[in-house]
Amino acid sequence: MRSLSSLLLAASLALTACHGKGPAAPPAHRPDPIAKPVHRPDPIARPALDRAAVKAKLAARRQEMFGRFIAYREARIYPLSPGPGRQHIWIDASGRLCAAATMISADWGKDATVAAVEGDLAIRVADLKSGALADWMLTSGMIQQELVAIQVPGFEVGPQPEAPEVAIMYPLYVEVERQITSQWDANLDLAVDRLMARPALATAFLAGTLPTPA
Repeated sequence: MRSLSSLLLAASLALTACHGKGPAAPPAHRPDPIAKPVHRPDPIARPALDRAAVKAKLAARRQEMFGRFIAYREARIYPLSPGPGRQHIWIDASGRLCAAATMISADWGKDATVAAVEGDLAIRVADLKSGALADWMLTSGMIQQELVAIQVPGFEVGPQPEAPEVAIMYPLYVEVERQITSQWDANLDLAVDRLMARPALATAFLAGTLPTPA
C-alpha cells in the first residue's frame, strides 16, 4: 500500500509540475517598423520651362515673322475690300490674302489658312482669343497687338493707275514697321511671358512643334 501511495503522490506532483505554471503568455507586441514613404513622381508634373531657351527660340521666330511682313509689304499685292470703304478681308475675290493671313500661310499653306477662319472672311486678329489661330500668334514671337496693326483693312478698288490699296496701305505698313522695331525688345519679352503662361504649348514649341489648324 505504501508503494502504491508513493506512486500516486509522485504522479500527482509530476502533473502539478507540468501544469502549475498555467498557459504560456502570448509573445510581447512589437510595433511595426515605420514604413519609409515611397516617392512617386506626379504623373502630371512637368519640368520647369527654361525662359532663356523659350526667349531665344521665340526671338528667332519673331525675326522670321518680321521678314515675312516686310516681304508682303514690298510685294505690294494687297487684298481689296469686298464693299465700299475699308473692311477687313482675310482673302479677297482675286485670292489675295491679307498680311496676317499671308504670314500664317507660310506655315500652314494657303488652303489651310483660309479654311481656318471657317468662312468668316471678315475675321479680325483682334478678336482671336482661343483656337489654332490664337495659338499660332503665341508662337509667332509677336504680340497680338502687333499682328492687329499688321492686319490693315483693305480698300475698295478705284480707277487710279496706281491702285489705292497700294498708294494708301504701303505708307501704313511703313508706319507699322516703325512701331514694331521701336518696341522690339519690350514686346519680345511680353511675347515670352504670354507663351510661357501656356506651358504645354511652350514645351511643344521648344520641341519644334507649331500649332496647326484643327
